[in-house]
Amino acid sequence: MSNKSPKKSSQTSQHHPETIGPWQLLKTIGKGSSACRVKLAKHRKSHQLAAIKIVAKSSLAPKQSSNHDDPWRALRAIEREIAVMKIIDHPNITSLYDVWETTDYIYMIMEYASGGELFSHLVERAKKNAARAKPGQPPPSRALPPDEALRLFQQLMYAVNHVHNLALCHRDLKPENILLAKDRQTIKLADFGMATLAGEDIVISKRKTKKGRKLLKTSCGSPHYASPEVVQGKPYVGHMADVWSCGVILFALLTGRLPFHDENLHVLLSKVKLGKFEMPHELDGPTHANARDLLLRMLTSDPSERITMPEILKHPYFTRLPPPIPMSTDSIPAALLPSTSSQKSRMSFQSDQLSEYNESLQRFSEEITDIDDEIFSSIRVLCQSESEETIRSRLTTKG
Repeated sequence: MSNKSPKKSSQTSQHHPETIGPWQLLKTIGKGSSACRVKLAKHRKSHQLAAIKIVAKSSLAPKQSSNHDDPWRALRAIEREIAVMKIIDHPNITSLYDVWETTDYIYMIMEYASGGELFSHLVERAKKNAARAKPGQPPPSRALPPDEALRLFQQLMYAVNHVHNLALCHRDLKPENILLAKDRQTIKLADFGMATLAGEDIVISKRKTKKGRKLLKTSCGSPHYASPEVVQGKPYVGHMADVWSCGVILFALLTGRLPFHDENLHVLLSKVKLGKFEMPHELDGPTHANARDLLLRMLTSDPSERITMPEILKHPYFTRLPPPIPMSTDSIPAALLPSTSSQKSRMSFQSDQLSEYNESLQRFSEEITDIDDEIFSSIRVLCQSESEETIRSRLTTKG
């Protein structure tokens, strides 16, 4: 399934309050639940920085539940995140360098994105714009500049498209799970704890989509970004639910606010179920016609009528600017990079080159005949209810 050498397997070490393996633990840079935190770390020899997600094993123990939730849900989320990050290698997705384990903790050593969360970036930009407001004048827009919004959106779509090409879906796309590099122009998609391989958590029935894919049934994600079919508890196609979430993110990039919001959770969920939103005034006028069209097509309540990822990549709004080549181009075939050495020419693809690259990725995914054993073991984590034969068949069968 992959020509590159597999990422390092989990290792066991003795816990030390200041180091884990070759990594020196520094300050805390993030907190999730009370049992999860993220620390900045530095490699003792290379001095490379990393973000280490520290998970207490006590939080992964099975929990009693009265609403039929999976008692092993927390453990499965960590297993999924590690498994998915072992499979994925893309310049707009955070890399997993290594996994260490002690008696009490699991340490996920990951790529460090020093620019923080996209959510924080949007809030900070909105505050700066508000500070420029003058008495008696309309408040300034909270949105990002149009070109900056588009370039960030382009990178997000390439990352999500890469995930989809691997027959995976993210299922928790939101600005809090999108990190920024130091330049704040390069995104890094993160947090794959809700990700799954298409077909996992399937409905126990013969119901399928037009393309024959079985539907997912696990409701997950954040209410503001979850699609109507997910909020309604209906069986759904994970890829199309991701498209909806990306539409909400695009709305936020272009306006600085969300299309569906209410302080009351019940009211918020009702708004999402209806799927009706007001087109923002920031997008008035003919120059924003393509942006309005894409938003409407991504935020279409009926998933069977919603725009698909391949269609998004060809949409006039998406192709208005040539997409930037990320800081790391390791996953891009050299033949598709611009031949000239000038910095300007290396900052964009021609549309035909980009199309060729996307088509080559699709052909690659359709021509898989051999699957790396370690990567296959990671996929097994995502499909625990499926037999080995079924998984291999889904991965190697065209369509």
